[in-house]
Amino acid sequence: MTPIVPAPAGVRHDPLLSVGTGAEDGRSGTDPRSAGGVGRAGAREAGADRFRGQSPGAGGSAGQDRAGSGWGRLQRGDRPGPGREREYGAQVAPTVSRSLAWPGCGTHHALGVPRVHGPEVRVAVVATATSAPPHPESTWSHRTIAAHLASRAISASQVGRILADLDLKPHRVRGWLTRRDAPNFWERTEDVCHLYLSPPPGAVVLSTDEKTAIAARSRRHAGKAPAPCRPVRQEFEYRRHGTVSIAAAMDVCTGEVLTQPITRNDSATFVRFLKMLDRTIDPRREIHVVLDNGSAHTAKNTRAWLSAHPRWHVHWTPPHASWLNQVELYFSVLARRVLRHGDFPSRDDLIDKIDTFAIRHNTTAKPYRWTYDGAPLKAA
Repeated sequence: MTPIVPAPAGVRHDPLLSVGTGAEDGRSGTDPRSAGGVGRAGAREAGADRFRGQSPGAGGSAGQDRAGSGWGRLQRGDRPGPGREREYGAQVAPTVSRSLAWPGCGTHHALGVPRVHGPEVRVAVVATATSAPPHPESTWSHRTIAAHLASRAISASQVGRILADLDLKPHRVRGWLTRRDAPNFWERTEDVCHLYLSPPPGAVVLSTDEKTAIAARSRRHAGKAPAPCRPVRQEFEYRRHGTVSIAAAMDVCTGEVLTQPITRNDSATFVRFLKMLDRTIDPRREIHVVLDNGSAHTAKNTRAWLSAHPRWHVHWTPPHASWLNQVELYFSVLARRVLRHGDFPSRDDLIDKIDTFAIRHNTTAKPYRWTYDGAPLKAA
């Protein structure tokens, strides 16, 4: 380590310390930029020489010899002007680095503080965060992990840093569905995808399902319109006016949708909906319908009606594979544009808005560019 030469008595080590401008030498008021003063370059070199343990002006210029032996802080006028900050920084950097290298200070301050806890403690934190929390809590927090590891003398903030390094967030929970094994999963998936990609010529391809328990809610107070830097404000409190359920059928080839309010979600109601579709569609056309495994669709009454109408061909989706049913895309649009932030003072008002939206949707309907995994299509 480079030996450190202490500053003269009464002067503290400071990277801004340099040769005095006359204030300490009894020459107060002397302009360091004048002929009798100390120039900036001379002051910097003389100050650097003193930090190195050399006499001022050794090998320097006449301006350095006139610096004298006074120490002091650079005055405001002695600060580097525009365009000279880089030169000033390059000259004082060795002085600053030496002034900070006091005995007993290692180089770890420049490289970052070493870890306080070793790998054993870090493994213990991860093991705790990935285990079940103590009764009756359901999730871990940084504070509870630190309390659980009290014998390790680790704080909640240190726990947070360790988990952040691993992108481990035990306080966050995401829903998950364990899909049961279906022997014919890929066969059903292939059948539905093939129907979407290559529909039979002249046939009608329908995607059918129900959306149940749509709440008719009205806000207790009116909301506020958006303003610059402020989104729409919606009243939190609301009144309930019952629920509405609908059955919907979407023509996959055109994107048009037909909806009907239903009072019950059972096989009898679903068969009545199928009968209405059967009367609406040209009797000379075959009908291919995509259905999920809901109880109303798989009931004996429904299967018997479908068997009695040979122009209806059913394509079943696998269990827990609702994304294969394209009508879910329309339900998503309906929820985002009408239901989520809507205000419905009655069930009739909710039904009217659902029907109106479907009618307007059909005026500009286009088939969905659907993909199996949800990734955007690379070509139109």
